[in-house]
Amino acid sequence: MAKSFIKSVSISEEMDTFLFEHPEISLSKIVQLKLLEIMEFQTPSLHEIVSLKSANIQLRDRLQKAGDFIDKKGLWAEFCK
Repeated sequence: MAKSFIKSVSISEEMDTFLFEHPEISLSKIVQLKLLEIMEFQTPSLHEIVSLKSANIQLRDRLQKAGDFIDKKGLWAEFCK
């Protein structure tokens, strides 16, 4: 089992009343679930990583083709004049 830590949380009086009226709702569970959601949102998913890597490869290939075209036509030398 993972190590647990006790933290204090400030909540409004309205929230406190709500929790008091609904004892089946655990403040601890609410905080844990929300923190997990935030952590997941901030960490890129494997799909996002693969998608970005693919986009980077496509961009690199297109830049290489453009560079080859510029070299082939001698456009860089003309541009530098």
